[in-house]
Amino acid sequence: MPAAMRVRRADRHHRTHEDVRRRLEQLTLRPERTDPPRRPRHGVRISTEQRHGWTVHRVAPRHAEPAATVLQLHGGAWMNEAAPAHWRLAQQLAVEARVEVLLPVYPLVQHGGTAETVVPVVARLAEEAARPLVLLGDSAGGTIALSAALLLRDRGRSAELSVLIAPALDPRCRIRRSTPCSPMTPGS
Repeated sequence: MPAAMRVRRADRHHRTHEDVRRRLEQLTLRPERTDPPRRPRHGVRISTEQRHGWTVHRVAPRHAEPAATVLQLHGGAWMNEAAPAHWRLAQQLAVEARVEVLLPVYPLVQHGGTAETVVPVVARLAEEAARPLVLLGDSAGGTIALSAALLLRDRGRSAELSVLIAPALDPRCRIRRSTPCSPMTPGS
């Protein structure tokens, strides 16, 4: 874990298996909010709809026709909802790149979210999205985006671009004792 994250205590929920269990318990009892920001960035409009049983937030430029669709899958160790940084990125992309950003609220691990339940719905959202399509994911979201990209490829419906920011690429999630863990780590 980078030193800056340790100093900021950003890794406090991932230091040990017990930390992860405790955090999952907290999030199960008190789920995080999934609402969009109260004050969107100037030039952005945000709407929310239900698609395939999920809440999907749509972030679009207010004064321009979107040139493409970005399906953004947030990170958060498969157990945290979208953070303010994810919302800032979605709004920045909408305004500066003139794209529509779809930000789905996918089921997290503490609510039964698994690759088998999440990836097919992400692929369905991607298939229904306006083209050109960009799959964007960071960390856990990057892993989901990669899995969805492979499923779409197998269906002959590939996205025009996939942007993966620090995805977990080892599906076995093998870690050394000194490495922080995530809820997807075997034995956690």
